Amino acid sequence: MMMPLVLYGCPRVLQFSRVVHESLLRQQVFRFVMENEAELTAIAKGQIAGTNQDKNFGKAEIEGVWDGEQTIVQFYWGGMGIAPSSKEFGFYYAPDDEPVKFHNGKYGGIIHPEENGEWRFSDDGGNSGTMIRVLPHWFYYDILY
Repeated sequence: MMMPLVLYGCPRVLQFSRVVHESLLRQQVFRFVMENEAELTAIAKGQIAGTNQDKNFGKAEIEGVWDGEQTIVQFYWGGMGIAPSSKEFGFYYAPDDEPVKFHNGKYGGIIHPEENGEWRFSDDGGNSGTMIRVLPHWFYYDILY
């Protein structure tokens, strides 16, 4: 007789796995930006000036220039999930060295005051995220939408 397999605590295991995965992605982004700051800055400045049309640098996909409250260059690192429960990770170059809303405010929203070195973003559509300064002019972001 076969006994049914019962997995107790699966939601907690999955939650823990997701948290660990997100932490690893964050560490990868920080390391990548810190190790490639000079090249990334040259790419970002070239994107803003219109002289660089590259689409990728290493693992990062260059999403391009986002105009808004300030011009930024956004880089996509990875994501997980299916909308409406998706999470996206990446980083961006901000010449003014200030955090910006997701996609530079394309979808509206507000940035909540800095707390413990992190800024929170939210909008009326239920999107939310975090921005953290990696280096001057460089910010990590994650967004849940």
